[in-house]
Amino acid sequence: MKPVAVVGVSMSIGHASFTPHQSFEGNPKLTIHGRPVIVTGNAFQPHASPDLPPHVGTVMGTSKLTLGGKKIAMLGDNLTCMSKIDIGDPTFTVT
Repeated sequence: MKPVAVVGVSMSIGHASFTPHQSFEGNPKLTIHGRPVIVTGNAFQPHASPDLPPHVGTVMGTSKLTLGGKKIAMLGDNLTCMSKIDIGDPTFTVT
């Protein structure tokens, strides 16, 4: 069981020379402590590197649990920018 990713709490690990960045999109149909859960396709904040242009990473979920047909994001899921979700809400876990 892994913690679910929620808006305003979940962060990425960063990658290469890009620093960690926070989530900002979620699905308001399911909230944990008043914060929307993150699902496949939701974006994390744009981030940049001193030598590279900014970009946005979106979630590629792996959970078996879906919301509106999209997989719920959880700790360790990949982002399209080669980063991963590093923080989730431990009070709500899924597989």
